[in-house]
Amino acid sequence: SRQDEPRAGAGAILQRFRQSVEVGYRHHRSIADYAADLGISPDRLHAICQRTLSRSPIELVHDRMVQEAKLRIERSARSVQEIADALGFRDPANFSHFFKRKAGVSPARYRAMAQDAANASTLALSSSYYDWP
Repeated sequence: SRQDEPRAGAGAILQRFRQSVEVGYRHHRSIADYAADLGISPDRLHAICQRTLSRSPIELVHDRMVQEAKLRIERSARSVQEIADALGFRDPANFSHFFKRKAGVSPARYRAMAQDAANASTLALSSSYYDWP
């Protein structure tokens, strides 16, 4: 039964959460919305993520958004404003603050570092994304 296999249950929930995040992260959905889709409470989702990955659900959503932002900044000539808009940020300044808080550098600085690293291959860019099970 499911109660005899809590890890399997948690693994299935995490996989469904990951799929839901993949579809919804650009829409800035609340953790309560994700949990409701999974048929569990936000507290249970938080406990599963924390116990299994040592990350909160919101950290995982933010990690996914930062990974996508890094990829777009690295591989696209689109402006930071266009990237912010594509990722669901109404205000490019909010996106820049979010990105700098999560990545440690501004989007513009990150793009410059990515361009510098393209030849040197010394900077771990989007490949450092925290991979879920």
